[in-house]
Amino acid sequence: MDEQKTTERDIDAELVRAGVVDLEVGRMLAKAGVDAGRELKGVVTELVKGKPYLFARAHAGAANAPRAKAGASAELEAAAVNASRTGDRRSLLSYLRLRRGG
Repeated sequence: MDEQKTTERDIDAELVRAGVVDLEVGRMLAKAGVDAGRELKGVVTELVKGKPYLFARAHAGAANAPRAKAGASAELEAAAVNASRTGDRRSLLSYLRLRRGG
């Protein structure tokens, strides 16, 4: 049982380092790979590549980043940069509200 706990902690730590968004799902998928005899780091690397939606927006491409329209105010531009940099929902919603004019 002690070995199992250590393995779960190792899996959690590796997933958190990779920026997992849903730890439970990530843990389940990584555990299946480790139980099959594969190395933990390799399993997590494959998850990041194969299931990027399970990991933070830091892994998302720049094409998904919000951008201010040409001629936009400095406040709107700053909000767009902040939302793009952080990937935070609140920042994105703030940017969208400013863009909409609300």
